[in-house]
Amino acid sequence: MKHAAKQLLALTLALFLSLSVASVHVPDASITVSAHSGRTDSRGGHHDYKNASGLGSYHYHHGYPAHLHENGICPYDAPQPEEPEITVPDSSAASSETPDTAASADAAITIDYTPVFDAAFYAAANPDVAAVYGADSSLLFQHFLTSGMQEGRQGNAAFNVWSYRSENPDLEAVFGGDLPQYYTYYCMING
Repeated sequence: MKHAAKQLLALTLALFLSLSVASVHVPDASITVSAHSGRTDSRGGHHDYKNASGLGSYHYHHGYPAHLHENGICPYDAPQPEEPEITVPDSSAASSETPDTAASADAAITIDYTPVFDAAFYAAANPDVAAVYGADSSLLFQHFLTSGMQEGRQGNAAFNVWSYRSENPDLEAVFGGDLPQYYTYYCMING
């Protein structure tokens, strides 16, 4: 009888938990599970003598996944790289001239979009865009950056993102359907 009561209680508890989890929907919620009590020593880490984390006998968490502090530096405290600076192609310059793409050691990476963009071509190939922005090369370029690349629009006569994507399956494995990445990659290797 006692065994049957425990089974009934366990079944009731399991049913209650499954119903409460099924009825509560919390989007984008995550649960952090720790393999230890959460206590840390004066250095902010803790011992993991069973090496459950696979990082050795001592590691850190402090709000991040288990990790080590190589040379005493937390990888999560490292400064994040800056967004690259964008160079607007000057369509009035001769096609042999390209904007300076060299970046100093302390400056952000500059991406020259001249290999994939020509304002006059873009306006002629995209009359819907030209109807809104006219012949203003900086506005046409802004449209190309914010919408045109995402839509797969051709920015000049020499580069077609759809052809480039199909001819480079290795890039497709990396970039997938993120079309702006193909434009940027092409510019970086051909700039």
